[in-house]
Order: sequence, then C-alpha cells, then structure tokens
Amino acid sequence: MKYRKLVPSKKSNSVKPSSFFYVLVFFLLVACQHSSETTTVMQKKQPLISAQWEQVAQLSDPVPRHEASLVAHDNKLYLLGGRRVNPTDVFDPNTNRWESRAKPPLEIHHFQAAAYGDDIYILGAFTGGFPNEQPIDRVIKYTPETDTFHDAHVIPEDRRRGGAATAVYQGKIYVIGGITEGHMRGTNAWFDSYDPKTGEWQRLADAPHGRDHTQAAVYDHKLYLLGGRKSSFATKQVFELTTPYVDVYDFRTQQWSTLPKGLNIPLQSAGNMAIATSQGVLVGGGESGIQGIAHNEVYLFVPETQVWQKVSSLNLGRHGSGFAMLNHDGVDYVYTVSGSGNRGGGPELVSTERLALPKQNIEASAFVTGVYEPITLDFIGQDTSEMDNNNPFINNHLSVIFTHLESGKKHRIKGYFAADGDAANTSASKGHVWRAHFTPDQLGSWSYDAKLHYGEHVALDISKSKGNISITNGTGNIDVVANRCKAPDFCALGKISIVDGYFYADNQDKHWLKGGTNSPENLLGFEGFDGTYRLQSQTRQYEASVNTQLHEFKPHSNDWQIGDPVWQQEKGKNLIGLINYLESASLNSAYFLSFNINGDGNDVWPHVSPDHMTRFDVSKLDQWRIVFEHMQRKGVMVHVVLQETENETLLDNGNTGLTRQLYLSEMIARFAHLNGIIWNLGEENGPTHWSPVGQSHAQRKAMFNYLHEHDPYGRPTIIHTHSTSKEKHDILPPLLADESVDGLSFQVDQPKLVNEQLVEWKAISQASGLPWLITMDEVGLWKDGARPDSVDASHDIIRFHTLWGSLMAGGAGVEWYFGAHHPHNDLSAEDLRSRTNIWKQTRIALDFFENQLAYWQMKPLNQLVISNNSYAFGNLHSKMVVYVAKNSQVKVDLSDTKMSYIAWFNPIEGGFHVQRTSLQNVNKANTSLRPPSKAHDWVALIY
Repeated sequence: MKYRKLVPSKKSNSVKPSSFFYVLVFFLLVACQHSSETTTVMQKKQPLISAQWEQVAQLSDPVPRHEASLVAHDNKLYLLGGRRVNPTDVFDPNTNRWESRAKPPLEIHHFQAAAYGDDIYILGAFTGGFPNEQPIDRVIKYTPETDTFHDAHVIPEDRRRGGAATAVYQGKIYVIGGITEGHMRGTNAWFDSYDPKTGEWQRLADAPHGRDHTQAAVYDHKLYLLGGRKSSFATKQVFELTTPYVDVYDFRTQQWSTLPKGLNIPLQSAGNMAIATSQGVLVGGGESGIQGIAHNEVYLFVPETQVWQKVSSLNLGRHGSGFAMLNHDGVDYVYTVSGSGNRGGGPELVSTERLALPKQNIEASAFVTGVYEPITLDFIGQDTSEMDNNNPFINNHLSVIFTHLESGKKHRIKGYFAADGDAANTSASKGHVWRAHFTPDQLGSWSYDAKLHYGEHVALDISKSKGNISITNGTGNIDVVANRCKAPDFCALGKISIVDGYFYADNQDKHWLKGGTNSPENLLGFEGFDGTYRLQSQTRQYEASVNTQLHEFKPHSNDWQIGDPVWQQEKGKNLIGLINYLESASLNSAYFLSFNINGDGNDVWPHVSPDHMTRFDVSKLDQWRIVFEHMQRKGVMVHVVLQETENETLLDNGNTGLTRQLYLSEMIARFAHLNGIIWNLGEENGPTHWSPVGQSHAQRKAMFNYLHEHDPYGRPTIIHTHSTSKEKHDILPPLLADESVDGLSFQVDQPKLVNEQLVEWKAISQASGLPWLITMDEVGLWKDGARPDSVDASHDIIRFHTLWGSLMAGGAGVEWYFGAHHPHNDLSAEDLRSRTNIWKQTRIALDFFENQLAYWQMKPLNQLVISNNSYAFGNLHSKMVVYVAKNSQVKVDLSDTKMSYIAWFNPIEGGFHVQRTSLQNVNKANTSLRPPSKAHDWVALIY
C-alpha cells in the first residue's frame, strides 16, 4: 500500500515528501511577494538547506551517458536515454546498486522524463546526432513493473521538439519550450498539456521567453521554468545565448508571468537540473559559454520570501542529467547522476551524488493518489494533550468533508488528535497536529474542507459545535488516478465488501477467501508498544495460562527486512517480522483483540491507562497504525476484535454510551481507512453459563448500528460466537435481517460439528433475506485448537472437518486458534512457525477453491453423499467437490448431473493425480469414489 503523508511543522509552512511519491509536484498556500528588480536577491544567513553534496558509495555503476533524464519512481532512481541507445539503469538506495534494464526502441536524448501513475513518460525529446537531431514524433511510455517501452500517443506534427521541459500537475503532463531543428535553430516558447490517460494534446498560451535545454518544477500550483538557452549552431552560438529569466505559470489563474529582474536566476546555464523540494525550487549544474567545465553551482529559490539562497556545490559539475528525490532511512535526498563533466559531450560521468534535505515540512493543498490508495492529511490546530483538562477526545471534533468534483459525491471523515504528528517515534502526548485519513473510491478530482470543532461532547455529536478552531491547510484538492498498487497490498484489492455471503474485492472485481491466524489473540500485547504492560489476572479453567511477560516475538527477528518499518529506531522489528512471515506463508488474515482488560491476556487497551476510558494513548495507537499499515502492504487482513466476553459490559455497562462511542469513534477515525479491515463486535459475545454477565440483544444491536452509521467506508462488521449450538441459538436470532450485521466469526467446540452448524446458519440467514458471511475462526476443543506441528504434524482432523468442512459448507475462510494447553498457545505464542503444516494445508485449500471453483455460485450437497463421514459441495450443472478421508468408502448419487469425469486432488501436498476417472458406464445413482490410494485424504473434483 502507498501512504501519502502531509505533516505540518510549527516553525515552517512546508511539506514533507512521501517515501513513495516523488513526482516533481509540491505545493504551498503562501502567496509570493516580489522584491527588488535591480539586483538578484540573495540570502546568505540561515540557509534552508545547509547539508553538503555527498558522493554515494555505489556498489555498481550506471552506463555513462549525458543528455539523459533522471526521474524517481517508487523510491528508486531511473536513468533513461542519453546519446546512443543505452539501457535503462535503476538505482535502489537500500542496496546502493545500479541495475541495468531494458533499452528504448531508439536513441532518445534531450528530455525531462515525467513519472505518472505506474509509468514514466518520455516526450519533448530528440533522436539522432549533433547538430541535426530530429524531434521524436510520439510519446514513449516506460513501465517499470514490466521493464518495457511502449508507444503511447502520437505528438501533433507542429508541436514536436526536443530539449523541452516537462512537469506533472493534476493528472496531466505539461511540455514547455524546446527546439525543433536539433542544435541548429528553432527555439520556441510553446506550452502544451498532454493527458496520458486519453492522449489528448492541448496547445496553451506560450511562455514569455523561448528556451531549450531547460527544466521545470511545480511548487504551490505554479510551474517554474528555469535556465536554458537559445541554441543556434547556425550562427555559431550553441552555448552563449543563455536565458536569465524565471518564467512562472499559475495553474489556478492560467496566466504566465516573469519574476522581476532582481530575481533572475543567479547561474545562467543550460542543460541544468531543477526540482521542487519542501524548501523551494532547487536548480543547479549546466553548461554555458563562460567556462569549459560544466557548472557545479546549486541555488534554491524560496517563493515565500522571494529570495535566492546559495546551496553547497556539486562535487563534480555536470550537465545533461537531472535531479530526483528519494527517501532513505527516513531522510529525503535530492540525487543526481551521470551527465557530462565539460561543456559539450564529455567526459561522461558515472558518479552519483546526493543532498540531504532538512526534516522541515510545509502545508500542502493538493496532491495525487490512486483509487483505494489511502492518504493522510495533517493539520496544525490548537495545542493540547492527552490529559488536558479540556479533554480533546470529547470536546474537539476534526471533520473533513471530501467531495468528488464531477459527481458531487461526499464522504465525511472524522479525524483525531495526533499529538506532535510523529508520536510513534517521539512518544509525544501533547502537540497541535490533528490528522485524518481518507481512502478515495472514485477516479478524478476531489476537494476537501476540514474544520476543527469545539464544544462539550462535540466529538460524538457535531451538532453540539460551539464554533471552529483555526487550522492550517483546511481546504485543498486531491487528484485521484487509476489504482497503482501491486498485490498482495490490500489497496490493489480495493474495498473488501460482502456480496452474497462472501468477501468481494471491489477493485479487482473478484471474490476473496480468508485464511489466517486466530492466535495469539493478544498480538498487541507486545513489548515494543508504548504504555503496554500486563495487568495481574487469574487464569480460568478453560483458558490458556499467561505470565507477566509481554510478547517479544524473537523467533521472527530475522523475518524483518531492510526497508521495513520500525519506530523509535529499532522497536517493532520482531512484530513486523511476524507479519512478513504470515505473508511468506501465504496467510492473509490475523485476528487479535484491541481491548482485553479483565480478559485472558489483560494486556491490550487503546487508552492512556486502564483507569482512563475517555483518554487515548496517541503514541501507542500511532505504533499500532504502523503495524496495521504494514499488514495491509503484506496482504494480511486486520481482523480487529473490539472486546472479549469478560469485558463486554465494562464500557457503559454494555450500552453504547459515552465511553463506548469514544472508543469506537477513535478506532474508526484511526483505522477505518484500511481497505482490509474487519470490525468484530467481540469475542464470545453474550452471556453464557461460564460468563453470565454479557451484552443484551439490544446492546449488541446498538453497537452494530453505531459501527454501521459511523464507519464512512462500511467495512465488514461481524460477531464472534460462542462454541455450542445452543448458545448460538440463544444469542444470534435477533441479529438476523439486520443490515448493520454482515456475518459471523464462527466458533465450534467439536471439529466434526463445523460443517453441520455452518450449513445450518448459512441457511437460516439466507431465509431471513440477508445472507451472512461466516468465517470459521475458532475450533475446539478449547485446550487443543490447532495443535503445534510438534504435537500433530498431519492435522488430519481439523484439515478434514474444519478447513475443508467449513469451506464446503459455504464458509468464507478460516483462522486457526492455538488452544490453551500446548506450547505457543493462544496467549503465549511467540513463533508462528509452530504451525507451518496447517498454514500450508490452508493455502492449498484456498488455492483450490479460488482456482478450480466458482464457489460463490455453489452450495452444500451433502444429501448426495450416500455414505457417512464425507462432505459434498458444488453446482449440479458444472462441478462438484467431495472430500474423501483416508480409508473411507464413499458413494455419491450423481443421477441428476451430467458430469463425466473425476479428478483427484491431494489436500495435503496440493496438486492433482495424473489420472482422471471416467464416469461413463457407471451407476450414477450409486457411484463409488475410488481415490488413487487410501493412505491419505483425497478431494474428488467431479465435472
């Protein structure tokens, strides 16, 4: 998943570029104020960028080249083109290596590449040799994922040129200036827009000054055109006619202007490099007629103060390259590479340099994201703290309304108090940053309007607002492009909906099955989280024992990889490694409690302490968010169980009153933007003989209704059941046909009863008119669950009855509970490799269903099984599946089908047996299923 983060700072109005989003588009809200027109305004004191350029100790070199282009995409550098037909070189800052990739279809040089969406676009470029180069007649698109070049669209014949600048803004690529006849003549001031989605090419008003060998950058909705010259080999003036003026195009007014003469560029050069940073517009390098070696000077233009600042010089002067920005180890760097060290064509360099940018942030009002790609907006508001007398969790309400400009569709998103904006790393409990997350569900332009309300209990009822508190960056725009995420990231799947009792991935237009871990249920009882400790508790007869030690997950330390998230330098590695392990084991879900005070673990709560139910631990929740977002990137569903049976009446005596509403509201505000998240009302919800105090029917429905009404995305809402059939019938019927209830998180005390009970409740909910999604999330016996491989290596019983038995009953997935009386149990589990075999068998089953069956169109067919101890599932008109346990004799009635063959699938190791069985000349009314062997279980696929 690619998170966009906007983090304001107290001392400066600047924006922090994201680690994932380095297109040259940065924004400010502060208006420009012109200064002297007679001398260039230079500021020598307190430079905004004080670092020195450093040479990168790269472990491999790119191909030497010049008149090439450097661009950032997905936090890697892409070096494209240059004189000759060169391979594309890619630099990874995590390895400091350049890797050679595909060559373009022809020689491409003199261009400024534009990264947009999943592709890099080349336009305004030349091909051929000096001085009679020819403009390329089409837009060429390079796709990093597939390492391929494609012709995108044809450029109008009268707008073809090379040596042009480009910039991306609001979903379009803008092309400025250039020259039509190589280095001979033909410099122009053309200004065009190109729509990469449709190929539309628009001629816009010319820039004030013609120029070629130039570059552009966008900052605060304004395009800055810097450097360049009027190349004229025809008059023997190739290098001399440099352009001093800085031309500026305001996208909001659609007007060109030129900065006053006093703000002319301090260094007049061409073939220079430019980029927008948080501090301003950075420009440097190039060649000119005043010296033979390439320029190494670098300057920063600061629009807010209308001054130029001198920045440290490059170690090697160069021209014919570019600047690009990456994030490495939490620091933003401007990089440059290759180019020519002298005026003209050589020597061609291979060195890479980088300049560290300060951690200084500005307020931004527009940026680009993709459909289902979450974004984060931060606002500077009032200073407060977790324990302020005027409780910010009750008496403030950050409300952000997102409006889709074309359709008028609106989302009202509730934000939250985020302390200093970096609480995960600083453990801050006070600050002035207020945050909101948004996951857009529609292409196009969106606007946002944020207001920070105050008033008694306004957090729960915005109508109680007494007014608004001033915040920065309160309005702005977002350009939402096509989804750019890659599997297994949940943002590639998009919103997970419930369709006909199954999960459905909206963005990929397909059904989805869950397969994951149900233990440890106190996953968040982790030593790396702030404010986390274990309260004294007494182990109950039917629960796992627990000591005072929090989870450390040391066995998963080596699963953490360079580039994975941490907080406070080293914290979180083992838990992040555990998530990586789940993904490597092809698991896609993890179940855990977010509130277990008085429960089994007694070590998880979102509040500042167990005694303050209206105050929330901002740094702990920010650390949870880091983990949850990593789960999303790894394709692991965040299955949040909001309470457990021992504490379901702890808040408001079970009602959805002040403390419960605050809790649910905070959870929604902080985590509902995640595409892959489930709200589970509670573990073993409702009273029973061993836990007689529980929520009533009305209280359950009120809690469901609150989630349904306040979650702006409508994430799935389910409830974890008790284990016996009687308890289910006592508690569940009042929830039937309730639109706020999506389904059940099933618990069954005996594996052999799973199929029967799941079939029953699928039928009951179907009859109500609103079929439930049911996932098989906890199987008994309570002391066993899924035992470790060291105790039960084959898992025969739970594979047959729980895994395949639930899926063949219409279940939407499984999770595995670790039991109470074995190593690595439900509360003490540290190493999830303890169940490697059941993970493998789970993925085999899910792959079979996803690849072989249209399971959402099928139903249980157990009535066709003549013998006992087997399950059948399918569609009489297409396919049918029968589970055949080892040493079983199974017969089925196929008389009402037209199926002709049986293929045998191995549910333990996966794969089909080489031979299939013909059903011709058999008694279909009493068909014996004879697997290839009786030594282990088989699955018959009949078609």
